[in-house]
Amino acid sequence: MRSDARVASPCQVGGNYGWYTLYSLALGCSVVVFEPVPRYLEVMQLGLALNPGFASRVTIFSNVVYDEPGEYSLRVPNVNRHLARPLSLGMTGMDGRAGVLKTIWLAKATVAKAKAVRLDDIVQRDVCLLKADVEGYEPQVFQTAAALLSRYSVPAIQFELTHTSNEDQTCASINMIEHLLGPLAFELRQIMPASLHNPLPDVSGRPYPRPWKTAPSAWNTLVPFPSKPPCASATKPCEWQSGSWAYLVDFKGYSTNLFGLRRASFRPGVAVKPWPPLQCSNVTGKRPEKVDSGDLTRKRPESGSWQGAHMTKGGRGRAKGGRGKRYGRGAA
Repeated sequence: MRSDARVASPCQVGGNYGWYTLYSLALGCSVVVFEPVPRYLEVMQLGLALNPGFASRVTIFSNVVYDEPGEYSLRVPNVNRHLARPLSLGMTGMDGRAGVLKTIWLAKATVAKAKAVRLDDIVQRDVCLLKADVEGYEPQVFQTAAALLSRYSVPAIQFELTHTSNEDQTCASINMIEHLLGPLAFELRQIMPASLHNPLPDVSGRPYPRPWKTAPSAWNTLVPFPSKPPCASATKPCEWQSGSWAYLVDFKGYSTNLFGLRRASFRPGVAVKPWPPLQCSNVTGKRPEKVDSGDLTRKRPESGSWQGAHMTKGGRGRAKGGRGKRYGRGAA
């Protein structure tokens, strides 16, 4: 978002403490934000109160965004000064159909509850940016925005992508990537961890002492996702799809952030492009049974870590080509 962002409106799903919300408001935007955790909303509202004029340009919904209606539990890690990484305290996991996909299990937690809404029922206009960070359920968020992404101008998207041990959620993520790259005409790039937390360059004691219109773009510094056409160097018949390759080969960590810009060739239309399945098989049309997450308030040992494309317990992970066929074809 540059200096003309004051006429734009980003939509943020997972507002957390309000960093992106306050930054967007500081640029002059009007913001729609979804944040279901009361303690995070208190911090966000404090930031709004401390900045005159901000509160009148933000619309806050205290809901989760999910593809199925109902009331959902959220595991909110409690403040613990002994945690090695305090900034992980914002990692609130929703107990959706696949259970809690991402949270800080080493911390005790409080359970918050919120009702689910769909973006297409609320946001029915152009937005300059659709941002989603909901600890693993991003495919479900984007599924609720099928009409928004088809009928309106959404030039940019940003979202977190998470490796999970749930097979259906893996398929949902790959299908989402494939749909964004194909019918919805986005070019995706990966924000690598090293650049994600880098501070802005400091020049003469001030970061970026230049107008936004003339500031250098960070787009060309980001890594394409996928990094190359999946079958470009194949010496035998290749069945990889772009989404499978990007997820299973280029996505090497536990989670990553993706930024997307829409190709100029895309034209919003009346017809809604159908969202692909949120599971691996759509033969029966039935959703799998919900995972039992147990007591969300208790601490638990970490179950493993992602290295490459599969979960290990201390071992070295690597992307397995055979899974490309499995997810590349079966997920579509």
